[in-house]
Amino acid sequence: MEKLLYICILALLLLSCEEDIEHPLAEQSWPVVHCLLDADDSVHYLRLGKTFSGMGLNEVLQDPDTLYYSDALVFFDFFGTGGGLLSVQLEPTEELERAPGIFPASPHRLYKTNYPIPHGRGIAVRIELPEINWYVKGTVWVRSQPRFKYPNPEYKKVLDFYEEEHVRIEWNGFPKVCETTVRLKYLEITENGMDTCHLDWTRYSYNFVLLGEEWIDFMLYMIKEDRHVLVRRILGIDILASGGNEQWADYLVYKDWVIDLIDKPYSNLINAHGILASRASGGLYNYLPDQEFIDTLAHSAKTERLKFVEWIE
Repeated sequence: MEKLLYICILALLLLSCEEDIEHPLAEQSWPVVHCLLDADDSVHYLRLGKTFSGMGLNEVLQDPDTLYYSDALVFFDFFGTGGGLLSVQLEPTEELERAPGIFPASPHRLYKTNYPIPHGRGIAVRIELPEINWYVKGTVWVRSQPRFKYPNPEYKKVLDFYEEEHVRIEWNGFPKVCETTVRLKYLEITENGMDTCHLDWTRYSYNFVLLGEEWIDFMLYMIKEDRHVLVRRILGIDILASGGNEQWADYLVYKDWVIDLIDKPYSNLINAHGILASRASGGLYNYLPDQEFIDTLAHSAKTERLKFVEWIE
């Protein structure tokens, strides 16, 4: 009985070796697109690469043709303010440096346009690849700037960390994923001159309360004691917001997108892998903290080493 079982297992193993499992991309390269659109950017970039297989890494690095398409045509299509359909062609460029990594620094081929993209509209990306008789399509909704509900810049420009109900930060029209940064700007004066510095506290939320004591504790943790600093002086506080759509949320999770997640393309691209997403940003600028916050920072025993002074700009 044991011999019969052994023969059956061996036969199954032999049969399973006769048919190799082939990856769907094993015999051809597929386009990989990386495009993050923000209507407030003055220039828009798209990266177009390709998957590769069946060759060693050194071979890939020595031949840029294994990474890029030589005759790709890239377009943004959208409806203009007059209602007509506009088609904007992106031009190839190598003006930006590639971050250090396993791929060669040059060439670093991108596609760019300076044409302004409207807020709150659908943008279609269209890529023609004549060399392989292929095309890529995708659409994304370009988000509008976030709108702050609190604090209200028309009401006043002072953040009441102590004097009222603390500082409540909330903005409307929040997207799938968002983050808010409270940026403290201050002047650092030494014997040799002065520097303008800033300290960022980022929260992945569109709605929260910021307490004066926890903000000071954060400053104590982040600002290091420096014997060369004579005084520090608060210049102001900015509140910065940014966020994006569902594809942008996926990008933050899978931002090592060049690994090419074959099993789960996380964008709405047709005939390609990668990411096509929209993000937006906005802010409120040059707020001042209330007087109790300034006094506490300047005179509290636990904060005296930071050398902040009462007077601000």
